[in-house]
Amino acid sequence: MDSSENQFQELAAHIVSRINKILADDKDLLPLGLSLHRSGSVEAHISTTEEANDFSGQLNLLQKVLSSKVLEGNIVATSISYPDFENNVVIAFVENNENFCAKLLIPVNTESIPFLVIEDVEIEDGMIYVFPECA
Repeated sequence: MDSSENQFQELAAHIVSRINKILADDKDLLPLGLSLHRSGSVEAHISTTEEANDFSGQLNLLQKVLSSKVLEGNIVATSISYPDFENNVVIAFVENNENFCAKLLIPVNTESIPFLVIEDVEIEDGMIYVFPECA
């Protein structure tokens, strides 16, 4: 995976696939971290804290875990996603080792079995959370 666009498309596909499975299985939707390795493999990271609704704590923990994985040198891109129940979207921050970043707002169709609608994704400027900033 050499281009930012390919890396982000790969992560978005995994976000949608994994979150749709969680929604179909009627499980709690927790913050999800993904790391894309140079080999193209994707590793999932789910953060839990003692308080189920402590998204801030869960997101901070995911950021720390992914940042430490990045320092090992094999990760080329990451994502951290979490549900925004109020707006019926999943927010995903994607970034890579070249400090390209984006914020994805993926709508959730709330029919009988909820699912993400990737075709209606909105893309905004993101921020660097995991990778050290390039000099």
